[in-house]
Amino acid sequence: MEYSSKDLISPREVLSEVLVYTGESRYENVTKGFIISQMNKCMMALSYHTFFDERHEFFDMPSTATIEIPSGVFNIKNIYIYNGNECNIGVNTKNVYWKRDYFTNNGTMEFAKNSGKNVDDPFYQSYFNSRLSGGSRSDGSLGSGVSDNLYFYNEANGLVMLSPGCLNFSKIMIEFNGIWQIDENKASIPLMFQEVLVDWCTEAVFRAKLLVNPQAFRTLQMDAVMRLGYKPETFDGSWYKAKKLATQMGSKAKEDLKEYLTRLNS
Repeated sequence: MEYSSKDLISPREVLSEVLVYTGESRYENVTKGFIISQMNKCMMALSYHTFFDERHEFFDMPSTATIEIPSGVFNIKNIYIYNGNECNIGVNTKNVYWKRDYFTNNGTMEFAKNSGKNVDDPFYQSYFNSRLSGGSRSDGSLGSGVSDNLYFYNEANGLVMLSPGCLNFSKIMIEFNGIWQIDENKASIPLMFQEVLVDWCTEAVFRAKLLVNPQAFRTLQMDAVMRLGYKPETFDGSWYKAKKLATQMGSKAKEDLKEYLTRLNS
């Protein structure tokens, strides 16, 4: 999603609308912190449902070949290893492939059903490794330098575990989807999400007010549910409109970026 500083609004703008619609200008039933928390919950839900926030994180290659996934991101989309820096990546960039059965203990001990040393295994004969390393010898064993030609990873318990061959590179770029976080003190909300945040927070406030006076606020809370249209999702609610906008924004830029990244090692 592309945006400039002019496309961001502050939480105060959302808050002011919510207070008007709910009659909570004096915070008699909820706190300001409660409403800000609901804004973050809405943005988190949009992040998971639409993948609109794409992030590229750069790391120095650790000696352990293990990287801890940063907070606020999920869903690894691509991993690339390279030498140089972010301004001058160079020509020797490699894609790192996912290998589901690979695990490592801080780079000192490897585990994999299909590894480079089990060429006699009746079920796993290192097909994955032999293909990437350029084939095998006539006796069925793998050629020399196998580990230097293999670039793969697996992820578990918040760690990205890289194969030893990745240690021949100095840098890593990992493409994630991000979880958008709101900064209460500055403009940090994409303008296109203003309506859904107002409706989300309004419904949450009325839901809290039900605990005080169910009869007085039941109808207002149900009206807010309908405007939001989150559960069950409706095609005319602000939630649906926000999802549609988020998934359509920057479609050309996303496609160009994918094409660019896939050609880095050509």
